[in-house]
Amino acid sequence: MKESADVEQNENEAERKNGGKRSNGGGAGSEEVDPPSEDVTAHVIEMLAAAKELGLKVPLVVRLEGTNVELGRKILQESGLAIQAASTMADGAQKVVAAVEGRSK
Repeated sequence: MKESADVEQNENEAERKNGGKRSNGGGAGSEEVDPPSEDVTAHVIEMLAAAKELGLKVPLVVRLEGTNVELGRKILQESGLAIQAASTMADGAQKVVAAVEGRSK
């Protein structure tokens, strides 16, 4: 659980440094964060399926890292969904703030 709290704190700090602020805390909550997979393509495909099933209507920013990360980015970009890949926490924070303010990065 500590890892989840650390991730959320880092996300909040990165967003704050890039001009944003969370209205509801966000983050992973009390659930533990899963360790990253070496191959991101499986996670990207699962993420796209979930986004389509839920009818995602808001922009989503995800940080991708691991084996086949470029293929994962390409799959996201070609999906037609409002999902943006970020390479770092700071990059992700900038993209979140831009999406909230209605501009793309």
